[in-house]
Amino acid sequence: MEILAASKVRPGQIAECLSEIGRHDPLIVPPRSGSMVGHFRAALIDNKVVGIGWLYRQGPRAEIDVRVIPKYRRAGVGGALFDALTEGFNGAVHAGCDAGQKAAQKFVESRGFSLIEMLFAQRWDGELSDVPPAFGSVTLDIDGDVMDAVELLDEAYGQSWSAPAFTPADLQREDVDTWFARREDELCGVLVARRSGDSWWVGGLGTRPNLRGQGIGRALLCKTMTLAAQQSRGVVLLVPADSESVLRWSAGLGFWTYRSWAHYYRPRSDAGS
Repeated sequence: MEILAASKVRPGQIAECLSEIGRHDPLIVPPRSGSMVGHFRAALIDNKVVGIGWLYRQGPRAEIDVRVIPKYRRAGVGGALFDALTEGFNGAVHAGCDAGQKAAQKFVESRGFSLIEMLFAQRWDGELSDVPPAFGSVTLDIDGDVMDAVELLDEAYGQSWSAPAFTPADLQREDVDTWFARREDELCGVLVARRSGDSWWVGGLGTRPNLRGQGIGRALLCKTMTLAAQQSRGVVLLVPADSESVLRWSAGLGFWTYRSWAHYYRPRSDAGS
């Protein structure tokens, strides 16, 4: 088995690997943070890509994602990718998997991760007539500085463990849309969504803390719902399972829960030293 950097692997091999994983593992979902930009490695056996993994780094924290073709699991592929990705990185690391992936949960728990919270994956599928009305409190456009978007999301999520690990490169991908909400030229909110298959996956949705409760998030999300309906796509959100207020808010917009997502955390390896 070889572990290689992304630059050493043909893009078509990566696509074939992801496609095969998706065909044989119904619990696999698109990456939460929206792309594979970052520290990226591929595992090859007999010149075939059998697993991929990537590490999003954002300051002292990171998010890791490792995926292996089912028939090559339990053969050390995932462990080799994990070790290659985390070599030399001592910061805090987040990881997640579908709550039904018991083997994946055992994998991260055996590497020092602890379950910290459950998320509900929620979906909306509807026609244009099903999009709820949005307040006209802000103007929305898709043109803006990606660094402004990253900074606003950092402010909106604060020190939350679930903060999206976006970089400017993520937001410049062709399959990613970034919507900016402004009021009198002041940036008030941002939504980032990635197009994947039949859905738009919302990877980040935030408003400035002092402007919450004014319909800004609703306006951004309804804009994405409108575009999705025009394209015959759905919209997917990840919502904290213990946040009754957010769950009521998303349910009021027509979203329904269809799966649970487990999130894990491993602290800095030198914590307390």
